[in-house]
Amino acid sequence: MTSIDMLKDDFLCQEQYIVELPDVVAEAARRNPDFAFEFVFDITGQSGEMHLLRQYDNLLRVYPFRVFKTPLTTESYVSADGDYYYKSADISDMIIVYEPDKIPKLFVDYEISQKVKLICSAAGNPVFDPSVNMSPHGLTPPTAWAPFHLWPNIPTRPSYFPPATDEVVVTFDEIHTDKKNQAGAKID
Repeated sequence: MTSIDMLKDDFLCQEQYIVELPDVVAEAARRNPDFAFEFVFDITGQSGEMHLLRQYDNLLRVYPFRVFKTPLTTESYVSADGDYYYKSADISDMIIVYEPDKIPKLFVDYEISQKVKLICSAAGNPVFDPSVNMSPHGLTPPTAWAPFHLWPNIPTRPSYFPPATDEVVVTFDEIHTDKKNQAGAKID
């Protein structure tokens, strides 16, 4: 076995993506158990072509795609026996495959939103409108920072209490004895 063959089978060299297919291609994949394809990336790694490895009725052999970063990392799990699951990858990219003559509206919307976002940030006016900060794939970032966008007077750096200077160690027996004393005081 050559080193290149070993790299093909190496677990660390595998990449996983979320893939969105056009309806006709997705239907063909559901109907044919032998459906096979491969992705050919361009030099930037942000777009490329999906090549179907077999000829299917009413389908082209080549479809273009674009890669988008997801706002969050998604974990992928596999199972050998259905009982125990093992984490296999962190997925942070989504591939959107489209038909060459039907460019999805979300690509146009995404490009417009990126230009508006760039212009507003260059003008010193960050935009927090959801339509401008949209993700083309529908995945949204967590809302942990939403209060800071809605109420800008909230400090972004929370104030912490100063650390305690004296350490106090309380054992389980002391806690148990204290609870008994409190219960006895209530009865009297």
